[in-house]
Amino acid sequence: MQNFGNKARTLIELKNLGLRVPDFFVIPADKEFNDYRQQIQEFGHGKFAVRSSCSKEDGVSQSFAGLFETYLDVTAKGVEEAVKQCREAVRSDRVKSYCLKNEVVSDQLQMAVIVQEYVAPDFAGVAFGVNPITGDDREILVEMCRGSGEKLVSGKIRPTRYCLNTFGGQLIKSFEDAENLSLPENLLINLREAVWLIQSHYGKPQDIEFAFKNGELFILQSRDITRVQFAKSLGEWTTADFRDGGVSSAVVSPLIWSLYESIFATSLPNYFLKLGLIKKWKAQSTTWYKVFFGRPYWNLKAVKETQETLPGYNEGNFDRDMSIPATYEGDGVVTPISFLGILKAIPILWRLRREYKKQTLRSTELLKNFYKIENIYKKLDWSALGSDELLNAASQLILTDYKYVESEYFQTIYNASNAKLEFADELKYYKKYDPNLEYLHLISGLGDLRATKPIKELQQIAGQIRAQNSDGLERRLNLFFEEFYYHSERELDLRVPRWSEDSKFITQTLEALVKAGDRISPVVEDNFSKEFEKLKFSHKKSPRRFIPGSFRGIERKLNNLRNFLWLREELRDRSTRMYYFIRKLALEVGSRFNFYTDVFYLSHHDIIDLLSGKIDVKKAKDIIKDIKIYAKSFENYKNQNEIGARYSSLRPAKTKPVDGKKVLTGIGCSAGERCGRARVIRDISESQKLKPGEIMVVPFTDPGWTPLFGLASAVVTETGGLLSHAALISREYALPCVLNVEDATNIIPDGAEISVNGIDGSVVIL
Repeated sequence: MQNFGNKARTLIELKNLGLRVPDFFVIPADKEFNDYRQQIQEFGHGKFAVRSSCSKEDGVSQSFAGLFETYLDVTAKGVEEAVKQCREAVRSDRVKSYCLKNEVVSDQLQMAVIVQEYVAPDFAGVAFGVNPITGDDREILVEMCRGSGEKLVSGKIRPTRYCLNTFGGQLIKSFEDAENLSLPENLLINLREAVWLIQSHYGKPQDIEFAFKNGELFILQSRDITRVQFAKSLGEWTTADFRDGGVSSAVVSPLIWSLYESIFATSLPNYFLKLGLIKKWKAQSTTWYKVFFGRPYWNLKAVKETQETLPGYNEGNFDRDMSIPATYEGDGVVTPISFLGILKAIPILWRLRREYKKQTLRSTELLKNFYKIENIYKKLDWSALGSDELLNAASQLILTDYKYVESEYFQTIYNASNAKLEFADELKYYKKYDPNLEYLHLISGLGDLRATKPIKELQQIAGQIRAQNSDGLERRLNLFFEEFYYHSERELDLRVPRWSEDSKFITQTLEALVKAGDRISPVVEDNFSKEFEKLKFSHKKSPRRFIPGSFRGIERKLNNLRNFLWLREELRDRSTRMYYFIRKLALEVGSRFNFYTDVFYLSHHDIIDLLSGKIDVKKAKDIIKDIKIYAKSFENYKNQNEIGARYSSLRPAKTKPVDGKKVLTGIGCSAGERCGRARVIRDISESQKLKPGEIMVVPFTDPGWTPLFGLASAVVTETGGLLSHAALISREYALPCVLNVEDATNIIPDGAEISVNGIDGSVVIL
């Protein structure tokens, strides 16, 4: 099917899905019409549809919509001319212009042609798997007309338009139209089921052409929706921070969606309430968290509106800190500093200082006593519990212990973000006296981090193997899996086994470390102490040196930031253990009710309700069926990280040529510069491709990927920022790191020589 073109290949796939597709055959791009005359005769005396099927048509990045030809209701004698016209269209001026604008080499286009049985429809139209006008992924938008859909595509009529609820197919609304065409409810349901089947097959939003003839549904074509608009009423949402941890970088278990919502949607407004930034009614009436395209987002607009009340707020600084693209000139919304504003801010700053102290005490207490929670669930045999005991244990785990640990973890994240902003303002002042002061060094060397222990232990085990010292080696390996039992390659996707359940990733990484010898051995450099001395020297050159005790102010803010960064990573580790226990609970529920791994498509509320008898097995299965199809509908979709009307016009960043070389830009997150071979790893299943000393180029990093840092010489990711896990681990081991490089895994060729600058955030393809 190499020369069939995208449209023909899609028709073959749709037919294989069991959908009713009119009979057809394909004249490949490298074949002549004469070779297929016999097949036309075999179709009988019916009419034909002759359609283009170009090599680039209906592609992921370019659709070529409306540029090629389709001929309907063609007689057998007219097929040859229609095929000729389809093929000649590929050389038209409008196609060449489109190719030039979209950086497509027009001479490389190849045109196959589909010759298909023509179905004279009662009505036909287009169904969009998500609403492309409003961006609502829970709506199917249908446009249709009587007879052939050609009238609709050409814009000759005002079509009938329906909005269907994705879950259930119920009619949400219909729109007034010229034809007033009414489609029976059973046909709408059939259409909805076909749309879901197709979209879940491709894993991304689809634009589907269909026809109905005598009540039977025919699928004529399906292509990716390459552009989705967002209605202003939808608000503004982002995956910032969420995508770095892996929860929004891909479609994860829907069980995680509900768990995250239960924490974020309460902890964030509660944090604002404690600081006096928001009224209680506003905190309770605002939706802080939503799932779009199978991924969690948080309410960017609401958070910005809350922050705007503070004097000195700068939208540009906020967006840069969160790696959110700017859609405005300059710094966007800036709240001026005034006398009244300062008076208003003083109690807020006082509350923030108080919250810093309280959070430190709470987090320290949690870390000190976490072993008590951990021991309960490590010893618990879920399979031995009776029905009531299982319900009680599940409720205690999810509604009490998980909520406690995860809420404290999230509160630590919020405090770390504020501590960063406070210190960044101070550092900006001192950079006037030493422009070479490096922020990245000042937040490196945080001390004994639990997150770095797997690397260290694997390095030591690899060294023992290289030394051919088998004494206690088996026990040491067993102890490794006992100690780090809760980690996995994707820790926030509960469907993924943990290291203690599947050792393949660790075994492969260990083998690579053994082969690497002493060439790769992460060594912590004391960049912090050197940079701190530079900070003190900068202070001595500034006018503040005349103010007694003034240096203690910036030292306190720096220590506060470093403290929260350390606490955040330690609490993340305890949070990961809680997810391990929830996974064990879910697997037991799945086993008891014969859902097995499909249990992860239930929310935590559904699990509790099932165990308590509030919903029965049939209801749970119905929930699983719908949510599973919804989740699979977006597994291959490259979603926008920001959703909202003003983000609709954003285009992917282009590489800029410098001295004849492609240069990508991101955020420098760990100082240093390194040249080497790029190893593009789009999924953890490809981790064995990474060789010692290569530069790891990935969409994101999960904490469970940390052992790979022991092999890499530098790191490039498509997501993340200064406070992300990848940045922190890179700084601890002095690995140059550039994060938030848009589309890096597609732009950087696997195996290419690249240069990574962890200070200015540049990645050069050499």
